[in-house]
Amino acid sequence: MTETGDPLATRGEAKPLSRSSGCSACVRRASGAASPSAAAAIAAGAAAMRDRAHVAQAVEHNEVWRDWLTKELTALGLRVTPSVGNFILVHFPGGKHTGEAADAFLVGRGFILRRVAAYGFPNALRMSIGSEEANRGAVAALAEFLRS
Repeated sequence: MTETGDPLATRGEAKPLSRSSGCSACVRRASGAASPSAAAAIAAGAAAMRDRAHVAQAVEHNEVWRDWLTKELTALGLRVTPSVGNFILVHFPGGKHTGEAADAFLVGRGFILRRVAAYGFPNALRMSIGSEEANRGAVAALAEFLRS
């Protein structure tokens, strides 16, 4: 954070965002995006956020599958940090079933989760809520991993 209190400010260029400056201005400031492809991605993201039906469908999808994943992974004996977002934090017991070992196992089966050891969770992986097929596949792979 800079002395202006703006966590997105860089190189002394802090300028407060007004409410009317919108999400795309915030994203540009955070990412330094200046390329045409970044501009197109920002425009597409802003359009998607204005599509209320799409947003509602995404929120419902995340709620259903986040709860399902939490229940299924807990039934496997894994601990899941409560979440209200579009991802969950899955904790592994250690021993031969570490976060690192789970990551290697999952990558070998085409599932890419995010290691979070650098954030102080060496035996955890961050899992984004995906499609039904991806969610079911990841749970099946983790069940196989825990049996090994």
